[in-house]
Amino acid sequence: MTGRNAKRAGYSNRREGEGGFHPTVVYYARTLDGTASMIVDVVTAHGRGGRLCLCETVQDFVEKLSKPLEKETFAVFMAQEEDDLVDLYVMREGLTGIPLILVLPDHERLTIAMGYGLPPTFMYFMGDDLAKVGDALRELLKRSDTGKDRQPGDVSDHDKLPSGQEKELSGNHPPTATENGKKHITFRFHRPDAEKVFLVGDFNDWDAGARALKRYEDGTWKTTISLMPGVYEYKFVIDGDWQHDPQCTESVTNEFGSWNSIVRVEEKKGKHS
Repeated sequence: MTGRNAKRAGYSNRREGEGGFHPTVVYYARTLDGTASMIVDVVTAHGRGGRLCLCETVQDFVEKLSKPLEKETFAVFMAQEEDDLVDLYVMREGLTGIPLILVLPDHERLTIAMGYGLPPTFMYFMGDDLAKVGDALRELLKRSDTGKDRQPGDVSDHDKLPSGQEKELSGNHPPTATENGKKHITFRFHRPDAEKVFLVGDFNDWDAGARALKRYEDGTWKTTISLMPGVYEYKFVIDGDWQHDPQCTESVTNEFGSWNSIVRVEEKKGKHS
């Protein structure tokens, strides 16, 4: 990186005009450190062309993200001073839906940030662990690749339970039937304004395009899958945004600083158990 005033740094090992995934990473920091170089290294290592946009003010950062530079845009925000976090909170509405890695200088500010009610696509990290920041960025790029090439069709008959077993459920994912040791679990998400909703979890290797939910007239999205007894983590992908299940009463933090919802599939008890 040649200087603080460098607004844009290109990085690419593809020839101009080649197709493929070309992400833009928008980055804010009052003082440049090794994070900018780490971002370049992460994307370059995955063989993707793209660019890094450096921002000197929080306002510039938000404005750039309000008008995405590319189809695939990600953000890294270094909150090096308390004012940075305050400014980010004030302008948070302009960042809704943006996958953003928020890096905090200490545990006190980390706790404050997590209580601010920032958009659910934000991921929180400590500034002294750039390795985890790099891992989070790699995962974002990987997820975008997964969802980009897949062309999910309409929900098929596989979303329906076997004849005579389909019924309306009062809550989210209670088991409704068993087959070969598996139980049919229904997931639902109410989002009338959404265009596409997918179910992802460790049961489908977090594939962002593997399981589409069907939309109903009341704005509820629903799908039913078969799972063996066990404990599973999952999320919904709503128009590209990864969100936990607001109806689920159990969740766990993940390695990216956000939350995964939990579904427990219990074994069927025998008559004498």
